[in-house]
This record gives sequence, C-alpha cells and structure tokens, in this order.
Amino acid sequence: PRTSNELHSLQLKILSRAMELIKKGGVVCYSTCSLNPIEDEAVVSAALREMNEKDSSYELLDWPEKLLPGFKKRPGVDTWKVGFYDENNLEKEDDDFGSLSFY
Repeated sequence: PRTSNELHSLQLKILSRAMELIKKGGVVCYSTCSLNPIEDEAVVSAALREMNEKDSSYELLDWPEKLLPGFKKRPGVDTWKVGFYDENNLEKEDDDFGSLSFY
C-alpha cells in the first residue's frame, strides 16, 4: 500500500501536466499497469477535480468502441479503501511493516 499511496501524487502530476498540454478538443488517455484504484480511479478523479477548478472544460469520456473493436473494458469503481501499514502496531520485533489497516 505504501508504494501505491506514494505513486498517486507522481501519477497525478503526470496526468495533470498532460491535461494542461492538450489543445481544447484534444484527448488524454490515462492507463496504468495497476489494478489499485489509488493509482487509477483516484488519480483520474483528483486530476479532473483540480483541472476543472481552473477550467471547467475537462470531462471523462467512454472509450470509443470503433477505436479498438472487441476491446474488453469494465467500469471503474467509484469508492475505495486506502490501505496503510500501522508501524505503531508491530507484531514481531523484526516486523518491517506493522499491521495492514484501511481507512
């Protein structure tokens, strides 16, 4: 969980920069190799929120079927839990992470 949480801010910067650089009417396709919503849906949600505070012309679009016929897709999630290791709750002396918790 720690790596995903740390990557979120980097990925948000990358996506936000791409959104700043496109011309009006352009498209940004954001893709990761992760199944973690902190690296996927949470990044897209935060980028749209931040960018629309400056300019409300950004929107989330469905993938165009004609672009890749037969491309399998699934809807994203709209809620998720954030995992973290509670370093104050070490089970063993040599435990590097602590117990896994969610908020």
